[in-house]
Amino acid sequence: MQVPGRMPVSVQSRPFYICEVGRIVRRYTPLQVQSWREISRDIIRQLILCIHEKFILTVEPHVDQSIENDLKHAYKMWRYKLHRHCLQFATANEALAHVPVNVKVDDWEYLVALWHDLN
Repeated sequence: MQVPGRMPVSVQSRPFYICEVGRIVRRYTPLQVQSWREISRDIIRQLILCIHEKFILTVEPHVDQSIENDLKHAYKMWRYKLHRHCLQFATANEALAHVPVNVKVDDWEYLVALWHDLN
């Protein structure tokens, strides 16, 4: 039985699934942490539930682990893109003046301080 508004994950819907994972990560995942490992299990469970609400998936531990791996990968790729954006500026002040779209100013300030201190 097809549930309205939910899509089975298949070869055809995989691109939509990947886009949705990225959207959920960018919308709900905190940036003011050093890495994925610092994100609480409660937040990760909520992210997994968001995916289950959008797609028809079996509720089994290996499925949730696969979703978590996809979320983790999307998060790392997002952070990598933000890091590259930050490092294209010579100084922290210059980077602070160029906040990426859809990133809150306080999150960007945290990331700039983190990355410019590491270099």
